[in-house]
Amino acid sequence: MVNLLVEKLINPIHMNIFSGVMLVPINELIMYRVRLTTFIGRYALLTVLIIASMVGYFCGGLIAGVLTMVMHAPLLKLLVMGVVNMVLVSIGAKYGVNFQDLWGWALVQK
Repeated sequence: MVNLLVEKLINPIHMNIFSGVMLVPINELIMYRVRLTTFIGRYALLTVLIIASMVGYFCGGLIAGVLTMVMHAPLLKLLVMGVVNMVLVSIGAKYGVNFQDLWGWALVQK
């Protein structure tokens, strides 16, 4: 997790909107019982993932901005972000969604 934070903060090359879009493997889609044979099923899921990414990086950027304004302590901010990242990763592991790239992208937004 620390490596992810350092990588996302040091390499701002990841700062594009598409790195926030979560790509879920096929076996995880089957876990959601999504019918991949239907045209609507595939695009509905993609739409949900894109909307989830948008909301996620907006909230992450908002939290980062508020923390930066309220307390000018980058280490404390990183600590809070790390805790939030761990919570997101544990939630994502439970439901089979990868939030790491999404939250890493939100970290570099200010």
